[in-house]
Amino acid sequence: MMLSMDAVAKGGANFSLAPVGAGSGPFQFVEWKRNDHLTLKKNPTYWQAGLPYLDGLTYRAIPDVNAILAALKTGDIDIARIIAAKDVASVKADSNFIYKDVPAIGFNGFELNTGAAPFNDPAKRKAVAMAVDRYAVLKDINFNIGVVAYGPIPPSSWAFDSGEKTFDHADVQKAKATATGFSFTFKTTSDPVNQQAAQLLQSELAQAGITMQIQTEEFATYVQECANHQFQACNVNWSGRIDPDGNMYAWWHTGGDFNDSLYSNSQVDAWLEDARKNADQGKRKQDYDNAQKQIVQDSPYVFTTFGVSAQVSDTKIHNFTLYPDLMIRMAEVWKG
Repeated sequence: MMLSMDAVAKGGANFSLAPVGAGSGPFQFVEWKRNDHLTLKKNPTYWQAGLPYLDGLTYRAIPDVNAILAALKTGDIDIARIIAAKDVASVKADSNFIYKDVPAIGFNGFELNTGAAPFNDPAKRKAVAMAVDRYAVLKDINFNIGVVAYGPIPPSSWAFDSGEKTFDHADVQKAKATATGFSFTFKTTSDPVNQQAAQLLQSELAQAGITMQIQTEEFATYVQECANHQFQACNVNWSGRIDPDGNMYAWWHTGGDFNDSLYSNSQVDAWLEDARKNADQGKRKQDYDNAQKQIVQDSPYVFTTFGVSAQVSDTKIHNFTLYPDLMIRMAEVWKG
């Protein structure tokens, strides 16, 4: 994101933890407490006259998805980014809440670290990808909210490849024939839905003779360790970007900012670079088709589902615009 260089210089080493005066958005930084809350206040010099309507915002860190819904019901919070899929039907039917959703443009799944054992062995990565039952994840974890994912580009994108269905259905026997009898550790959080998903994956992989150990960590620690490549497998999802480059380049180009898996394939690099240079959408799509097929085959990331972006709020929240990238934008929102 764009930053004020004056603010960066003034903030010094503490800038990333307290970015005071850093941007030109509708709200300004006030305070951040790790694993607890982020407080913002209205920006009186916001470029869009009359906005924002709200005097301030507080984002609360609630790692248990069930506790998020409880806080919404008691009025402790006004709006949530996510609730458990099992609760969506009841919230939709409750006149005290607003629930709306649109297909999300990000992807869900988990990373495999190609830079360390056991997943520096391509066969072991592929065996895991083959053994995962994506339809079971969609049904048992997501309650059929969303669709199965075969790669990083969602169905709503102009670059979506409807013919790319590698690893469409779990194939335990093929997974066993590819690689079996190894073990690895899967990092995730204590959130009950994440735990349930991890246990489902664990049981699916066990059928292929692959032992998956679940390691539960505090959210901030887990995020930092995954970003620093300190993992074998890590449960990391992506909120998505409108242009397919935002779902591809930083994740799977050699040295990409989000390339936690340390994945490197020179041919994939070439396709992603060409797609950045091309103005012809047809040529860009071919680049992305090629890159996606190779990435999925190489399996530095096991894609499971494309979810939804939802508004889950109290009925007192007005003028909220729902975006497919999961981000909550509050400049035009008012409460009353």
